[in-house]
Amino acid sequence: MITKASPASSQSVTRPETLDKTDHAKQTAKELEAANLELKIANERLLHEIEERKWAEARLEIEHARLDTIFQSQPNWINICTLDSRIQEVNPAGPIIMEADGPEQLIGRSLRDFVIPEYQQEVDKCIANILQTGESHPHEVQVKTFRGNTRWLTVRPVLIHLDNDELRIMSIIIDHTDRQLAQIKLAERQRELAHIMRLNTLGEMASGIAHELNQPLSAIANYIRGCELRMQNSECNMESITEVMRLVSVQVKRAGEILRYAKDFTRKDQDIEWLELNISEIINDTLHLMETTEQFKQVKLIKNLYPEPLMVNVNKIQIEQVLVNMVLNALDSIRESNLPDGGTLEIRTELPDAQHVRVSIIDDGSGLPDGYEDKIFRPFYTSKKDGMGMGLPISSSIIEAHSGKLVASNNSEKGATFYFTLPIKGTSRQ
Repeated sequence: MITKASPASSQSVTRPETLDKTDHAKQTAKELEAANLELKIANERLLHEIEERKWAEARLEIEHARLDTIFQSQPNWINICTLDSRIQEVNPAGPIIMEADGPEQLIGRSLRDFVIPEYQQEVDKCIANILQTGESHPHEVQVKTFRGNTRWLTVRPVLIHLDNDELRIMSIIIDHTDRQLAQIKLAERQRELAHIMRLNTLGEMASGIAHELNQPLSAIANYIRGCELRMQNSECNMESITEVMRLVSVQVKRAGEILRYAKDFTRKDQDIEWLELNISEIINDTLHLMETTEQFKQVKLIKNLYPEPLMVNVNKIQIEQVLVNMVLNALDSIRESNLPDGGTLEIRTELPDAQHVRVSIIDDGSGLPDGYEDKIFRPFYTSKKDGMGMGLPISSSIIEAHSGKLVASNNSEKGATFYFTLPIKGTSRQ
């Protein structure tokens, strides 16, 4: 008898350990696939970063090339220096400005080697300041080139970091020699013109000087003639001769003072040093010269000078020239007014602040014309028939050279006021 197998017994039986291996293989395959995906992503990221780095390096090379082009083509002199100011790199403008044969004449040297002695301290201060504070300030220096020529430079240093993070000093040096020479030439022309104006002014006062000189000379002649007559008449004794000689000496001194004032007034500016003087003494000397030449006939002169000495650092002759020009203008304005009492001229000194003295010339004349504000200090502008129109422009440039300012205004009632300011001794003159 044949027995049939049940359906369940006819199928193969799967063992548990076989199922574990299959699941493990599937799990491993998934993990491998995930790892491959991560590796692929990381690889793509790495390729992207490599590409980005290549682009960054390319951009950096382009930037370096651009900066090098700027460095090489700059008209200003650029130095890359060590912290002890030794030049390591210089652009082509440097040898040109220094009139060198090539950059090798500058490499390894310091700007201090080229500046004239009085500016070496300025270079030291410049370097110390950038190293201590990191702040950059321009410094004016004067150098001698390799051909012995003088050049005026403005140096501005800055601290820079190299690729290896080392510190260096980069100095941008601007050559303003042409501008400086033009200013020097202009100043020379102004001094020459100022000298001519002084000669012209003294020429206008020549008749007064001659008249004033004639008085002591006539007195001297009379004293000597009287002494001769006494000697001829045997009436002369030692006591009378001594008295005559004393009187003669007084007149000689008087004549000498007149000539000295005239001589000093006509001296060229380069012969005069800047000195620390009391502004009241300058005013008194100037007024004495003008009184000597009889400029104040029929005009009342009032002096309101500051009671204490006000010391200023000035070129005395230039300030006297400004005072003479302002006083003469005021006197002309007074005479044009034909005032019954002859008019009044006041000279006043005061302190508008702690750093300056103000000198004012105040008249009661005809005043300044309409629109004078835009014209009065222009060269060749004048309201006088025989005027050159250069007195006030020159006076204004002189006062500006003394770090002051010349101002004009009409008075509230009548006449005009001209005043200028000067720094008091102890304040800096720029």
